[in-house]
Amino acid sequence: MRQINAYKETKEEIVAPRDMERRIFERVTDQLRLADKEESRTEFFHRAVLENRRLWAALASDVVDPSNQMPNELKAGLLSLAIWVERESSSIHSGDAPVSGLIEVNQAMIAGLSASS
Repeated sequence: MRQINAYKETKEEIVAPRDMERRIFERVTDQLRLADKEESRTEFFHRAVLENRRLWAALASDVVDPSNQMPNELKAGLLSLAIWVERESSSIHSGDAPVSGLIEVNQAMIAGLSASS
């Protein structure tokens, strides 16, 4: 929930939408990095994965919104990533996958959003 509140607070600032999205991805990814350093899968670890999952669910919702004017190919790619994040998150929560994949995908998103600014 903390990341959602951070999203709302960031949204209230006067920034370009891509910058806002980049900041959100940076915050969530920082939490994933911290969680990845934990010795065990603590509540903090699971919350970090959950917040990332929520971020990607929000992104997927935005992508399928009829008013979204992104190119269809980009929408399809982002939706595919969101589905992968959902599945990977389930595997991570159950202990079957590391967090590193989520971090890598988020870093790619950050790089893309930074290049677009």
